[in-house]
Amino acid sequence: MLADEMLSVVEGCSEEIFSDNPFSRAAALGLITERQFIVYLHNLKWIFHNNTAYLQIAKTRAADLGMKELVIFLESKFLEEVGHEQWAEDDLKLRNAGSTSSDKTLPKE
Repeated sequence: MLADEMLSVVEGCSEEIFSDNPFSRAAALGLITERQFIVYLHNLKWIFHNNTAYLQIAKTRAADLGMKELVIFLESKFLEEVGHEQWAEDDLKLRNAGSTSSDKTLPKE
């Protein structure tokens, strides 16, 4: 029940953020530069890398509080997120952008 409510809220926010986000709108119109896209991929990689750790922390806390439904939900979200970091890394490699966020790996504007 709680997990279903959380999923509904997260999905609703995700759709709203995507449709209202200037970067997303510019990307949909093909208006972002290669450099902007590479920076975006580096940011996604960082988020994906850290998201799984935070999900594990949240799952442990929910278990400590006896919130079994939330533990199940967080475990499923964790399993969904595993491997997403590699997706961003693979895209960066395709663009010869390396695995660091150094400006040396970014094309000039």
